[in-house]
Amino acid sequence: MNQRQRRKFSNEFKAKYEHIYLHVYQTGNELWGGLDSYFQFYNKDRLHQNLNYKTPCQYYSKAARKTNTKIFFNLK
Repeated sequence: MNQRQRRKFSNEFKAKYEHIYLHVYQTGNELWGGLDSYFQFYNKDRLHQNLNYKTPCQYYSKAARKTNTKIFFNLK
């Protein structure tokens, strides 16, 4: 398993244990809406230790400004 596969597996594992296993959904649409809310929280509000206690949006936006690269986030 390469690093990219490990990271993907880790992210799926976190979503399962931090959200899916804690909620009961009756339909696929409810699950989709719940996951959307979770990933919005995960990317915009949750501080990440490996990103120097910044959110992914903060961290990658700063990196994009340094390299003059455009990064698009789905900000609701």
